[in-house]
Amino acid sequence: MVNLTTGAAAYESAGADPHTPASTLKILTGAAALHALGPGHTFTTRAVSGPDPSAVTLVGGGDPTLTAGDDRAGTRLADLAAATAQALTDVDVTTITLSYDASLFTGPAVDPDWSPGYVPSVVSPTSALAVDIEDRPDDPALDAAEAFAGLLGDHGIAVDGAPAPAPAPADGAELATVASAPLSTIVEDILTSSDNDGAEVLARHVALAADVPGTSADAGPAVVAALAELGLDTTGATLLDGSGLARGSAVPAGLITSALVLAAGPDHPELRAVVTGLPVAAFTGTLGDRFADSAAAGLVRAKTGTLTGVSALAGVVVAADGVGYAFSVLADDVGNTLEARAALDDVAAALAGCGCA
Repeated sequence: MVNLTTGAAAYESAGADPHTPASTLKILTGAAALHALGPGHTFTTRAVSGPDPSAVTLVGGGDPTLTAGDDRAGTRLADLAAATAQALTDVDVTTITLSYDASLFTGPAVDPDWSPGYVPSVVSPTSALAVDIEDRPDDPALDAAEAFAGLLGDHGIAVDGAPAPAPAPADGAELATVASAPLSTIVEDILTSSDNDGAEVLARHVALAADVPGTSADAGPAVVAALAELGLDTTGATLLDGSGLARGSAVPAGLITSALVLAAGPDHPELRAVVTGLPVAAFTGTLGDRFADSAAAGLVRAKTGTLTGVSALAGVVVAADGVGYAFSVLADDVGNTLEARAALDDVAAALAGCGCA
């Protein structure tokens, strides 16, 4: 627990000992992505054609918010389809073949460090091309291409045959693009909803920004390296994924708290989304149904973390004396998840009610 005004530790117990962070690890992934890419960074999905203008390739840019629906928030694949259809119509092309390129990310789409039952129950295969990933498609890139084909059809462009994977032509002509919301907004949404898929995509982007392959194996170390670049002490940190699903990940509570202090402070405004994206007790995200009858409602912003045997809570709180604190509590030898969650809530409520300065 650290005073956000003075930077001094108000309380610490085993803060340097690595523990399984579960989804509180997303705080670190978000901070690393904002540092590596910048809060204004956007992810672009493209449609290109080759020497034959009727051969079109849908190219994934690793946008975790791409959606094919009209009723969901995110980057609209329909907008890309409309612009692509117009570009094709302008050159008198009304029938195409469609391929798709998701090669931005490499390596296994399913992290080998995840428990076998996680896909598709709580996470999808990680892909640089996916739409409505929360629907858990078996093959996200193919699913996106099929959705794109259907949307092109709505604009009078027929697709001959089924979409097939193929690298985009090196000298391809760009037909249309669609860009995501700024990264800061994406990080906020990932933290509020505890989006496993989005966190995995961001971790691979951190790897690419470090000039290493966009694989699950490279993503974790790249996140740790980015945190070290921010001046954080990463001693003891082992990250096997970006979402916190990998039980072999181990992080000191002190590292998570230090990242929160940095994000809340004046020296790194590019990290602010790490704090503003934290769920608000009793109001938003994964804390929406917690703290309802607590005096801490609205005063605690925190990221939850839950795996079998693991409960965690990390965030910021305004105490009764008006002082802000960052805190992180990690417990990875839990017998009863509900009892552990209640205990963590009690800790956060006690912090909100204390005059700790």
